[in-house]
Amino acid sequence: MRWRLIRIGIAIGLLLVAGLLFVFVYPRVWGDVLYPLDYKNEIALNADEFALERNFVAAVIREESGFDPKAVSPAGARGLMQLMPLTARAQASRIGLSDFTLNQLYDPAINIRLGVSYLRSQLDFCGGTKEAALVAYNAGCTLARTYADTKNLEGVPRVTKAYIKEVLSSEDVYDQLYGKQWVQEEPPKVFEPPQDDDGAFWRSLNPLNFIRNLF
Repeated sequence: MRWRLIRIGIAIGLLLVAGLLFVFVYPRVWGDVLYPLDYKNEIALNADEFALERNFVAAVIREESGFDPKAVSPAGARGLMQLMPLTARAQASRIGLSDFTLNQLYDPAINIRLGVSYLRSQLDFCGGTKEAALVAYNAGCTLARTYADTKNLEGVPRVTKAYIKEVLSSEDVYDQLYGKQWVQEEPPKVFEPPQDDDGAFWRSLNPLNFIRNLF
């Protein structure tokens, strides 16, 4: 009986040691599974162009879709960064993406470009803090402006608080696993909005566009 207990204790000890080695010595192994980083080039190019941290964008994608380009939410948000049709159309007009169709939201390059530009616009609109931008991305601009003015999360829904915590925590893990900069295939270009940017943005919000979004 005593030797049986000793053997069980040894087995448990070996399992604990193996687990610690797996977590601390081989972070890339579990990191690639739990914190994937697909579409690195698309993320890097657009994050650099719109002046966002690459791993911040990766963390948003992980939380929104788990890096599934075909993801569709019950509310109708689509693609990697889970963009609603009306938001996507407005953003496509704002950055001068011509001939945009909703099916392109399943194209990782298009979805990431629209999502990153939208995230940048929310960051600017909401006072420049990631927390406020994430409130806007998850729960809408009105609530985000209230948070930006008060810096108080008391009025923010619990699900949005959890969303903010998860994204920022994931960003930290991405920083540790992959570093803040990765090798990319092409140098980033500086984003220059069209001259009629504001007009195109507001025209994209007209009722006819809203009706089109229903189909």
